[in-house]
Amino acid sequence: MNDDSTERYTHERLERMELKMDRLLEAVAHIARLEERVGQSILKTDHLENDVEALRQRVVATEAQLAKSSVYANLAERGVAQLVALAGAAVCGALFSYFRWGGQL
Repeated sequence: MNDDSTERYTHERLERMELKMDRLLEAVAHIARLEERVGQSILKTDHLENDVEALRQRVVATEAQLAKSSVYANLAERGVAQLVALAGAAVCGALFSYFRWGGQL
């Protein structure tokens, strides 16, 4: 009986060791899958950071262009406003002169 119980004990112990090894193998495989996901996430983050930097540079360039064009637009707007004011003054002056001289040219 002593040999039988020792053999059974050894067999049970080997089965427990096999189960533990199977669990360890599953855990290592799971860790490897997680590591792969983390690596892919890092690559995606790097790509996104590059895209954001490119967009930031485009925004800065667009802002600079807009600043230049708004300066020209403001100058043109002031010039047109002055021309309209000058034309209005000329019309008013002409009407004043017309009525001052009694409607005769």
